[in-house]
Amino acid sequence: YSNTKSIQISDEISRNSAVQLQERGAELTGVSIVQEPVRKYERGTLASHIIGYVSRITEANKKDFEERGDTHEYDADDKVGQTGIEKVFEEYLRGEDGTKQIDMSVDGTITGEYTSQEAVGGANVVLTIDANLQAVAENALRNNIEKIKTGGFGKTYEANGGSVVVTNVKTGEILAMASYPDYNPSYFYDGISNAQWQEYNNSVTTPLRNRAIQNAYAPGSIFKMITAIAGLQEQKIGINDYINDVGQYYVEGTNKGYRCWIFTDYGHGHGRVNVISAIQKSCNYYFYEVGNRLGIDLLSKYARYFGLGSKTGVELPSEASGTVPAMELVKENENRNWSSADTIISAIGQSYNNYTPIQMAKYISMLANGGKNIDLSIIKNIVLSN
Repeated sequence: YSNTKSIQISDEISRNSAVQLQERGAELTGVSIVQEPVRKYERGTLASHIIGYVSRITEANKKDFEERGDTHEYDADDKVGQTGIEKVFEEYLRGEDGTKQIDMSVDGTITGEYTSQEAVGGANVVLTIDANLQAVAENALRNNIEKIKTGGFGKTYEANGGSVVVTNVKTGEILAMASYPDYNPSYFYDGISNAQWQEYNNSVTTPLRNRAIQNAYAPGSIFKMITAIAGLQEQKIGINDYINDVGQYYVEGTNKGYRCWIFTDYGHGHGRVNVISAIQKSCNYYFYEVGNRLGIDLLSKYARYFGLGSKTGVELPSEASGTVPAMELVKENENRNWSSADTIISAIGQSYNNYTPIQMAKYISMLANGGKNIDLSIIKNIVLSN
C-alpha cells in the first residue's frame, strides 16, 4: 500500500457490503469502493458463436485496430472483442472512458472527487436473431447430433458437430444460427484457465469454430435443384421430359456404372421420371444425365448465381468462401484432366462442391422467394448511447 497506488482487496462484493463500507467510511481510512463495468452473458452459451467473447487486449488486437484505422487509445488491461459480434462491432460497443480526479489526504482518506469527463456508454447492437427460436434451434441440433452418435436413427455414426441456419426468405434476416458444440463466452473475460483452453482448442469437435460460416461441406442432394433449374433454363430438359432410370449410369468412354441410390439399396432404378418426380425421389440417375447435357461450366454458372462459392457478407468474422467445381481444380489438385464423370458427380452435389451452411441457406432462401437475390444480415440496427 502507498498513498499513490492502491491494492485490490476484492473484485466482487455484495451490494449490502458495499453500502456498509460506504456508511462506515470514517472508520476505514483509505478504503474506497470503485464500480467497474463487466461483461455478463446472461443466457450462458446461447448464441455464443454469434456474440463472441471479450478478453484482455493483445498486441495482435492493437495491430488489427491500426490496420482498420482505429485511433482509440487502449490501456494494457482493456477488454476487447475477440470473436463474433464482439469483435466486428468493437468500436460501437466499447464506449468512451471518462476521467475522474480524486483528492486524498496523506493518510489516504479521500477528500474530494471531481469528474472532468463523463464516460460514454457503448451502443446497443440489435441482432435479427430471435432468442427463443435460437434456443429451439440449438437444443434440436444438440439432441439430434447426440442421437446420431448413439444410433438413434438406426445406425451409429461419428458425428462431431453440426449447424443450423434459419432465415426470413423475403428479407434475408437471419433468425437463428446454431453451431454445435458451443462454448461459454464468460470463461474468457478474466482470462480462461489453461485447462479449459486446452479442452476447447484441442478438441476434435472444435467448439470454438462457427460451423455455419467457417466450415465448407459437400451439399449432396440438396444441390440437385440447381441442376434442375440450370437444365430447364438452358432448355436441356422440359417439365414433361422423362428419363428412364435403369439403376446405373454410364458416361461415354468408361465402363464404370454410376449408381442411383435406389439401385444400391434395392437393385433397381426409379424407372421413368421427369424433373418433378426426380426431385421428389432424389433420383441420382436423372441428375447425372441432366448434368452431362449441361456440362460443368453451365452447372457452375448457376451455382454461382445462387451465391455458392462466395462469401455472403454476413456481419461476422472468418467467413469461408467454399468451392464451386471447375475444370482447373482437377488439374491443380489431382494433376489430371476434367472428365464427364466429374461433371455428373458434381450434378448431385459431390466432387468439388464445398459450401458453408450459410451459403446453402441463402441458396434455399432464393429458391423460396422465386430466385430473387437477397443479402443475408444478422444486424437489425445499432442504437447509439445518448
